[in-house]
Amino acid sequence: MRPRHSRLDHPDIVAFLRRTAVSRLKTKNETSSSLQCIADKIDLQWGLRVHKSTLSRFIKRLGLSFAWRTDK
Repeated sequence: MRPRHSRLDHPDIVAFLRRTAVSRLKTKNETSSSLQCIADKIDLQWGLRVHKSTLSRFIKRLGLSFAWRTDK
């Protein structure tokens, strides 16, 4: 069975996630870029309802999961 194409794989959303990862590494306030907060922002801006576990898997696929590790 072929893997399903992700709705998150859109250039604007990927750029937003990259910017969020960089800002999360630069700032001490991690609550503004939590997975739930990012999922809410994606819902508001692009109208895509995503669960934070789906978002976490997509971030891992992009190679940006290092920004959300707890052992930084």
